[in-house]
Amino acid sequence: MFNKRAASSAVVLGLVLVVVLVVIIYFAASGNLGSLLGHTSNSTTTPTAFTTTAALQTSPILAGHSSNIIFTYFNPFGQSLTPNVTLDVGNPSYVKVTNPSILVSMPAIMSAPASGEFNVTCLAGNQVSDSTFTVSLQNFWQNATTSVETYPYGSTPLQVLPLNVSAGFLSVIANPITIETQVSSGNAQAPLSLTLSPSVYNGQPFVSTSKGMITKLILTISNTSGGIASAFVTYNLQKLSFTGSSTLTLTINDVNLALLTGGLPIEVTATNIAKPTQNEVGISTYYNYGYSFSGPTITCQ
Repeated sequence: MFNKRAASSAVVLGLVLVVVLVVIIYFAASGNLGSLLGHTSNSTTTPTAFTTTAALQTSPILAGHSSNIIFTYFNPFGQSLTPNVTLDVGNPSYVKVTNPSILVSMPAIMSAPASGEFNVTCLAGNQVSDSTFTVSLQNFWQNATTSVETYPYGSTPLQVLPLNVSAGFLSVIANPITIETQVSSGNAQAPLSLTLSPSVYNGQPFVSTSKGMITKLILTISNTSGGIASAFVTYNLQKLSFTGSSTLTLTINDVNLALLTGGLPIEVTATNIAKPTQNEVGISTYYNYGYSFSGPTITCQ
């Protein structure tokens, strides 16, 4: 009788072990073994674009108690940033923000996201409030280069330089152009068209206008070969001419992007010299940038 009971127990124990083993193999194959064992994965995917997000550490929050909103950020740009970040709550009578505005230090070319904290306190229960984050930074530089090539009729054109743009908050388009000279029809050529537009991440840009404002736009054209006779742009119904000889320069302050929906044409007139020339165009933008995005919902219990 004892041997039969022992044999039955052994069979049951064996079946249990088989089931446990099958479950472990299944979770291991699906990548969820850590969750089965009560562990959470620390691995995160590193973003490739400038990113800011916010999440509430604990929810709901008891009346009279506090919690933190975790502000996570990632800066891939080649310059360090120190934006001012402000937290606004939709129900300030019942939700208090301890430090609503802080400066966030974002190193250049971050290797992984980092985070900071905003402390919020529920002053009463049975209340719900939304939250909004505003990110504002000053004095951001972004550069681009392209080219204007001139070549006499019958000669072989040089290879144009492709557009090269440093990473930033603006999308910059300015395709290179070539101008054929010493032809009966003259040296008319479609102008180099510069287009600037704000990049939107997890919010909407709000700098100065809905389209954004460029604090300073600096345009330069190298002309050491003398292949360029003159250059100008028309902005806000005004003709603005480049100045200089070996380097042609034009600076425009407070450029409203709302006025550049069709681009900023750079009209270039070439000289009739006997050899091809390659002239580099430098485009430097100096601007402030800001945007806002919705944060987590705060529930007071």
